[in-house]
Amino acid sequence: MGDQSRGKLIDNIIEGRITSVCNRECLNISYMELQNQLIETRKRIANDLRDDKLRLLEIYDKLNNDISELVFKALYIEGYKDGKS
Repeated sequence: MGDQSRGKLIDNIIEGRITSVCNRECLNISYMELQNQLIETRKRIANDLRDDKLRLLEIYDKLNNDISELVFKALYIEGYKDGKS
């Protein structure tokens, strides 16, 4: 009977270690999946920010052109420019 209980104890220890290894492996896989998701999310955020910056630059350029045009028209109206720029 002692051999049977010792065998059961060894089986339990082995099963516990296998479970522990599987849990660590599953945890490692989950961690890697999370890391990959974080990397992809960071790339998407960077691309979105880049797109936003480009849009802001386009708006800035348009506003700058509009202001330059208004200043030129104001100077022309006031007689400081001859309209031949």
